[in-house]
Amino acid sequence: SDIRQKIAAGEFYQTNLTRKFFGEFSKKQNHQQAFKLFSDLTKISPANYSSFLKLGENYVISSSPELFLSAKNDEILSRPIKGTAPRNLDLQQDKKNKSALKNSIKERAENLMIVDLVRNDLSRICKAGSVEVKKLFSITSYKNIHHMSSEIHGKIAKDFCAFDAIRTCFPAGSMTGAPKIKAMEIAAQKEQLDRGIYSGTIGIFSRDEINSSVVIRTLVLQDKKFEFQVGGAITFDSDPKMELEETFNKAKGILRLLKIKL
Repeated sequence: SDIRQKIAAGEFYQTNLTRKFFGEFSKKQNHQQAFKLFSDLTKISPANYSSFLKLGENYVISSSPELFLSAKNDEILSRPIKGTAPRNLDLQQDKKNKSALKNSIKERAENLMIVDLVRNDLSRICKAGSVEVKKLFSITSYKNIHHMSSEIHGKIAKDFCAFDAIRTCFPAGSMTGAPKIKAMEIAAQKEQLDRGIYSGTIGIFSRDEINSSVVIRTLVLQDKKFEFQVGGAITFDSDPKMELEETFNKAKGILRLLKIKL
C-alpha cells in the first residue's frame, strides 16, 4: 500500500520488487556437483540464455529466458520481459492462462512502461529515428511459465560502440521499473539486501558484438550456501496476493531443482 501511495503521488510508475531465498547444502558443492545442478536446471527450466560460471570458489548457475542486449556491427536489440502467467498441466486451462496474459490490460501497461524506458535508453546511443519497436506484447511459453516480451531495435550511432550500449542501458529496465533511478531507490529501500549478480547481466562482449542475458532464474553457490532471487513489477493496479504468487511461479524451476517445497 505504501508503494501504491507513492505511485498515486506521481513519484514513479512501476518498481520491480524482489525477494531473496537463502539455504545451505549438507556439504560444500564441488565443481562436478555444481555442473550437475546446472545441467538439471536446464532440463527442469530450459531457457535461451543459460550460463554456468565458476568465479573463484563460487558458482553462478543461470537459466535465463531474457535477452538484455544483442548487438552486431551497428544493429542492436533488447527484448525485455514484463508480464507473466503460470503454465498448467490441463491444456484448456493452460490456453486460458496464456490468453489472459495476452489480453491483460495491466500486464500490457507494465510491458509498455518498460518498452518506453528501453527506447529512451537506446536512443541515447543510437542514430536519430532508428529506434523502433518491432514486436510488442509477444507471448512465449516456457516449461513453467508464459512470458510477455517486446522487442526494441536500433542502429548504434557513429560515435558509440556496442559496449557503450551496455553502460547506457544497464541495469535492465525490466528489473528496475520506471523511471529507472527512482524505481531503483524504492526497490532498494524495500528489499534492504544487495541483489549481487541477480538482475545484472551475463554475456559475451567485444567492441562490435555483444550478446547478454538478464540475470534471472539464477542460483548462486558459495561454499555450502546457496541463494536465489525472484521478483515482479509493482504498479498501482497490482494485487499483492497475485504478485506474491507470481514470484513463486518464477521460482518453480529452482525450487524443484533443490527439492524444496513452499
